[in-house]
Amino acid sequence: MYSLESINFQNKSPEQIGELLIEAKKAYYTSGKPIMDDHTYDTLEEILRLKLPNHRIFTKVGHPNFDTGFDKLAHIMPMGSQNKVTNIADLVHYFELKFNNLNNYSSPLVKGRIEGGFIVQPKCDGISVELIYKNSVLINAITRGDGQIGDVITQNIVKMKNFIKNPKDFTGSVRCEIMVTKKDFEKLNQHVGTHYNAFLPNNDTIFYSNPRNAASGLSQRLDSKYSEYCSLYAVDIYPNLSTVNDEIKFLQQLGFTTVESTLCHNFNQIENIYQQFLIKNR
Repeated sequence: MYSLESINFQNKSPEQIGELLIEAKKAYYTSGKPIMDDHTYDTLEEILRLKLPNHRIFTKVGHPNFDTGFDKLAHIMPMGSQNKVTNIADLVHYFELKFNNLNNYSSPLVKGRIEGGFIVQPKCDGISVELIYKNSVLINAITRGDGQIGDVITQNIVKMKNFIKNPKDFTGSVRCEIMVTKKDFEKLNQHVGTHYNAFLPNNDTIFYSNPRNAASGLSQRLDSKYSEYCSLYAVDIYPNLSTVNDEIKFLQQLGFTTVESTLCHNFNQIENIYQQFLIKNR
């Protein structure tokens, strides 16, 4: 497992860092057995963006060129990735740029307030999937992939917790996050350990390193094994409704499990919610 401490940066060119990131991404998406922890990956990615912003890894998001064994399909709903900020000042700056520079929109930021408000939710630590329904029947479930094309993992989705088989009078798409809860993560490792560790030599053990990696690996198993340890949490719907709040209510009416949401009207409220997330045991 690569870590920042184990990598000799003096002997690594930007090109080599990029190839290492590609190797790590391939391992994460195709085997469920990561070779690099998240913090190391994010740090190396930021270094590469500064040193070699045109590296090929930034032109291909996800894993469209990796042979995962699943059929691939194009998405119906937009499946973009999230932008990252690390402090409240960066968050304010992001919104200022977004509303002042894009399409000549006027800024909604007035004396620290956000006109109309914003919905704040915890970021689900899993992988994204689009559930496509037609006349209340699930047609396909497609992983995010590169945001345009992903793997069809319908056979695994139908076995997961919180799966809604027939949302009443619904045709459209629902974006969900596949997660493994802490409780299910403990059960999963206990089950895996009970069944496999006795066969390993030299007192070796086999287990999933963390819930996020477990969600990635289990959701993309060709044999659908252990899918029941995964849970689905709805975060978006397509076609979109007037407001995010309306979308959350509609998803709940359809029976989907959504993540906790808070309506904030200024950045102090957002910062307070963030601090609560940090200290709350989840």
